[in-house]
Amino acid sequence: MPLTHARRVTVRRRGLEPESCPVRGPGRHLVGASAVEVALSGTPGRLDWEVANAGHAPCELDAVAFTWDLGPAGDAPRVFCHGYQSWSPTRTRRLGVDHDPSRHPRSHALVRAAYAADPGAAAPAELRSEQVTLVRGAGTELRCIGFDGGEHHAGTLRLRVVDGRIEVTAEAWLGGARLDAGTARTLHALEVRSGDDPSTLLGDWAAQVGARMRARTRAPFQVGWCSWYHYFAGVDERAVRANLARSAEWPFEVFQVDDGFQAAIGDWLVTAETFPSGVDGVAAAIAAAGRTPGLWLAPFLAAPDS
Repeated sequence: MPLTHARRVTVRRRGLEPESCPVRGPGRHLVGASAVEVALSGTPGRLDWEVANAGHAPCELDAVAFTWDLGPAGDAPRVFCHGYQSWSPTRTRRLGVDHDPSRHPRSHALVRAAYAADPGAAAPAELRSEQVTLVRGAGTELRCIGFDGGEHHAGTLRLRVVDGRIEVTAEAWLGGARLDAGTARTLHALEVRSGDDPSTLLGDWAAQVGARMRARTRAPFQVGWCSWYHYFAGVDERAVRANLARSAEWPFEVFQVDDGFQAAIGDWLVTAETFPSGVDGVAAAIAAAGRTPGLWLAPFLAAPDS
């Protein structure tokens, strides 16, 4: 479907204005005066693409995007907006009514850079979703649109209503990646599925991506308690033990102590004064209560005083 309803491809080079060219189907497309070529191919429901530097000098690419017409918007088009990371908002929004969080009056560039692949603000009336989205336009059928991986670049889906129709832009976010003259870079394929049940559509997408990226998809799902979401870094051993004493009332397995137990970021086996029993003592108490002890670590962080 994407190629049969194609509209344009867009290239964003670092420090330059975006350049676009119209497309009507598969083939190689030279975008503007940038000497960047985008090749499109695929089958119904799938887009395969790559970007190449057809010039004589290296270039830095922020993003490559493909835009197509998804169909009539109907009266109340809705989009499932998937977050970029664990603290990013994930929810269903209404196209033409709700606003992307990046357009909040108090939106800050530093925060945007942590909450979305592209640190810039979304365009007016545009909604963004990271890696995958669900869209319901006219009728009852849902469309699931998703990238088939994420190890080579981030993927953002941008949606808006144009003349009563839903326009989708799939963007490969490269963040200034260097592309040498005469070289090409394969981008993650994009797949479109249709169905009635959102959980099934998302589950099928996730299973395929997991298999392709060799993720531990067979690992058992675990439910647990985590100290962070109430105590944050102010947790102490007394609070941990008080919650542990009540844990039998709840059907979970893992009991996790999060940030705040350590003497300093980086000293993961040296506890703060507020944890007099140490890591071993707290873990033993959790195990004695019939729970699986969990411990938060940040292995790539180390404080100056650690």
